[in-house]
Amino acid sequence: MKFNAGNYRLLLVDDDVAALELFTEYLGSEFRVDAASSAQEALDKLSAGEYHLVITDLVMPGMDGLQLIEAIKDKWEDIAIIVISGQATVRTAVDAMKAGAEELVMKPVSDLDLLAILIRRVLHKKWLQSENRRLNDLLGNDESGSKILGSSKEMQNLLSKINKIAPLETTILLTGETGVGKSFLAQIIHEKSQRREHKFVSINCGALTETLLESTLFGHKRGAFTGAVKDKIGLFEEANGGTLFLDEVSETSGSFQVKLLNAIERGFIRNVGGEKEISVDVRLIFATNRDLRKAVDEGSFRKDLFFRINVINLQIPSLKERKEDILMMAKVFLHEVCEKYNLPKLSFSQKASQILRENKWEGNIRELKNSIEHAAVMCDGDKILPEHLPDHFNQENDTFECLQEGDGYKIARENFERIYFENLLRKNRGNVTITARDSGLARQCVYRKLESLGIDPQKHRGAN
Repeated sequence: MKFNAGNYRLLLVDDDVAALELFTEYLGSEFRVDAASSAQEALDKLSAGEYHLVITDLVMPGMDGLQLIEAIKDKWEDIAIIVISGQATVRTAVDAMKAGAEELVMKPVSDLDLLAILIRRVLHKKWLQSENRRLNDLLGNDESGSKILGSSKEMQNLLSKINKIAPLETTILLTGETGVGKSFLAQIIHEKSQRREHKFVSINCGALTETLLESTLFGHKRGAFTGAVKDKIGLFEEANGGTLFLDEVSETSGSFQVKLLNAIERGFIRNVGGEKEISVDVRLIFATNRDLRKAVDEGSFRKDLFFRINVINLQIPSLKERKEDILMMAKVFLHEVCEKYNLPKLSFSQKASQILRENKWEGNIRELKNSIEHAAVMCDGDKILPEHLPDHFNQENDTFECLQEGDGYKIARENFERIYFENLLRKNRGNVTITARDSGLARQCVYRKLESLGIDPQKHRGAN
């Protein structure tokens, strides 16, 4: 995520109305600025809204600036503070810095440009601290790697490779089943790279039509097509200086692959309907759940694009290949859900733990996380029991163990599945990626199911 000073909200506090008006007018062109003419008014505004930086005078009637700083730090310790004062003594200035002020500026302020630079510097420092905390949370603050990713040998080997290649500029291709965490790993690579202070931008190529995908990535000019009422920059430009993650790149058309290859090789893009070439500097990470070599052999993916994006290939193991990670990850997800919904501390019963370990997890980490959230919400005690897990767990582990399906049952089930997937495909205009997401099943599982039911998703293209 790139630092943008314009995203931050400032509160100016001064009993000098003329100074307040001057600072508000000047700084308001770059920052979101509010003003308060007393310390008490400032506290009222802080209680009512979110602020990132307070700029305050020290000498004010009633509650003075030093008392205001102490009150702010007592209640909102993450808010940065700059002191601007013309009457502060050395002693009060030192006390202000000890109380938590970041900087001290003496009045009169002769150069407002320098004040703006100082504000940006303080905000950037706070942003870096926030990003470090976010990254630590993302990685689980664990020396051996993210608890979300697991501690199995397979994942530790993968994390070791990531640590080596993340600081480099090389293009990366992430491969693995649906739900294994490709997007999550792409973000980790970005956070460990030299581009971490710039934006991480992602897009699911399989969720958009070719025309919309081209416009979204490259941008478009006004009037380029119906509905293009104004110029729009694309994700290549938005990610300039940072990282662009293209998920499900295997689902793009041959004609789009040509345009993508040209942009990658030349480092230039052209807006849809535009005539000017635009230079872009992005680190590219691609992902797919398909075998791209097989797709090349079948003619559905360009060989030249494959060799261009397959510089470093990281294969992410499925959850069933590292079963020792399942319970550890389940506990992390359970803790997150309990905090999210303010639930009491929960744990897994022995039977529920066994079921979790033995499940096939065709949806991988995504399915595990959703299942744990379901179980936590349904739990009415302090332990997750088998009956709290989604229904299909109990069906697979209890009912289906003793159920002998007759022909009538099989036919009824197949009819239901056929109607269910036909309706989803019709709604999603034949897009299997979105259909898999809506059904909660892995994409490969949906493809196999459609094949077994004799359903051709292409027949639903352009439905509705």
